[in-house]
Amino acid sequence: MKHVARRGDALYGGFLSTKGRVVGDCTVLQLADDAFLLDYDEGVADALAKHWKRYKLRMKLKIEDKTDAFALYASVPAAVDDAHAALPPSASALDELRALNPGDKAVVYADPRGEHFGVRAVVPIDATRKNKLLGSSERRASV
Repeated sequence: MKHVARRGDALYGGFLSTKGRVVGDCTVLQLADDAFLLDYDEGVADALAKHWKRYKLRMKLKIEDKTDAFALYASVPAAVDDAHAALPPSASALDELRALNPGDKAVVYADPRGEHFGVRAVVPIDATRKNKLLGSSERRASV
């Protein structure tokens, strides 16, 4: 995947059935050279797992549920202009989240769906006990 080439790169996409119907959508985030995190809605987890198992075939690929290993934080723009449209987050929002989670533990990235969706951070559960992201909503992530 040339669009997701290094740690912190993210891509928004979806999985389709053989008939072209949407099975589910997700964000693909590169955590390491050989590890990707897929963030998807809990309601389609079983359908996506079945879909991946069907198409994995003989590929040397390991799919694991990491729901209990990571926490996902989203910081959406708080400012709203006169037309009630959300303003994009400043570059400092990314820097602030990175400062709260220094080192290699957290992966902080701009939401790949668009600038108005804000910034997101994937943090190991053990690191979330030490750091608190203010003004963010927590949601579990799955691989």
